[in-house]
Amino acid sequence: LESGQVTYRPEMTPALRRLFAPRFETRGSFFEEMLGKPAGMPKIRRRQRRREAVPEHDSRLGYRLKVSLQWNRRVWRAIEVLAGQTLEDLHLAIQEAFGWDNDHLYAFFMSGRAWDGPTEIEGPLGEAEPPTADEVALGELGLSPGQRFLYIFDFGDDLRHQVEVLETFSPAPEGEYPRMSESHGKAPQQYPDWD
Repeated sequence: LESGQVTYRPEMTPALRRLFAPRFETRGSFFEEMLGKPAGMPKIRRRQRRREAVPEHDSRLGYRLKVSLQWNRRVWRAIEVLAGQTLEDLHLAIQEAFGWDNDHLYAFFMSGRAWDGPTEIEGPLGEAEPPTADEVALGELGLSPGQRFLYIFDFGDDLRHQVEVLETFSPAPEGEYPRMSESHGKAPQQYPDWD
């Protein structure tokens, strides 16, 4: 719902609709309070919706993700993450894989469009609207091969990374995750002008 009009959002899979449902309910009541209701109009009654339980994610499932620099697609990393690990864990793996300093705010945009508020999942710092990256496991997102989303680190420099789900896999019992499994191209310096 934007500006009183319903828009079709094909990226809003059932899993994402479940995840963001409280956010949309909050926005609806906020807009009603701010705009008020015209005189003589009956009070809007919200139909009680039955909350769907978040499906259990298979902890034996892993995701192989291709994370590429949006401004230079020849520079990318393949990162393997378990379904039970969070977007915060993925953020930290991306930081390590590209050699970033992890010293700025970040967010994931599940629509793949920058600054798309309804599908934004921010890091847990600042005034982030729930759910935050440390609260969302990858298994809750209903990810499938070919799906893409956006990761932005450092809101000032706007370092954009496209994340694509390459495949799901059964992880080996030994080994630590998340982990980088492939590296292509040299990552640029985060602060190239510093001495």
